Amino acid sequence: MPSDSTVAGWIIDEMTTSHAPLVLVAVGAVFLCACSSDSELSCEQQQIVNGTLSAADPAVVALAVGGQPFCTGTVVSPRVVVTAAHCLPPNVDWGTEDIVVAFGSNASSPEASIPAVESIAHPGWTIQDLPNDIGAIRLATDAPVAPMPMNRTPLTNDNAGQTMRMVGFGITGSFQTDSGFKRQGDSTISFVDQTTIYYDNTPSGTCNGDSGGPAFLVVGGNAVFAGIHSRSDCEFTSMDERVDIHVSTFIEPFIAGMAPATCGMDGQCASGCSRPDPDCLCAGDGFCSSYCTDAVADPDCNDACAPDGTCIESGCPAPDVDCGECADDGVCNSDCASDPDCCT
Repeated sequence: MPSDSTVAGWIIDEMTTSHAPLVLVAVGAVFLCACSSDSELSCEQQQIVNGTLSAADPAVVALAVGGQPFCTGTVVSPRVVVTAAHCLPPNVDWGTEDIVVAFGSNASSPEASIPAVESIAHPGWTIQDLPNDIGAIRLATDAPVAPMPMNRTPLTNDNAGQTMRMVGFGITGSFQTDSGFKRQGDSTISFVDQTTIYYDNTPSGTCNGDSGGPAFLVVGGNAVFAGIHSRSDCEFTSMDERVDIHVSTFIEPFIAGMAPATCGMDGQCASGCSRPDPDCLCAGDGFCSSYCTDAVADPDCNDACAPDGTCIESGCPAPDVDCGECADDGVCNSDCASDPDCCT
């Protein structure tokens, strides 16, 4: 079994002595994956605080060593899982070859398990700093689940007040031992800066073992992978690394190292496709796509499709909300006897 790392040992010391609000440096901070000093791997994993058990989100997986889950991840292409940098070598004492990715809702009894063959932790992450807590794992074989689309729409502090859905395999509160089961819960964004999403843990939040797991945000009518669980005090505050700032600079290059971009769901937003690439949700890909149900969020869509008092009867990915119920907008409203879109 791998021995505990200096980093992990420091983290558990902080956890056992204080649960003060999180700060932006390591002092007083609690990483979501923390290992004890036992001779065998023993990671405290926090399932979502105030969350519920979930059999959904098949793309959300557990990372395990020697059968012990220690972090969470998200499948973003057939053979790539995104997680937190602090969950991966060189920030832990075990190697990539020791890591197994477990699929299903129970990490101790997975529906499938696939070993990791390569991993990378963002070189810009350190225990002293908050940004760049992102890493990626390459699987030995294709995942048995569909990848999750990633958020490519830049987040700003205008997103404050929005709800994100948190998923993870961690414990349900400080010093609990109920890790290893997939749970979910909603949390409210309190602030967004250049790299980080901050939550007020209302009503739910993250804790140990949720590290590397996803926060899902609805963008353009679709749920996308928008945050990577990074730090938490397991009570009042949680922090996630933003996904959108790393898609083109970190995640896609790692995926491309195995295969070129295709026009299918592979975690890469391809160009030159004859139809919209499902990885390019609301992205500038040359298509005003029905994948993005909010015309305002898709730069390829006619801005006139936004709520502006003018009815655009065609060319919008979804019916223009400014069009009346009886408009010639491609949608038959059975409550309107004079709707030209209805057969008579």
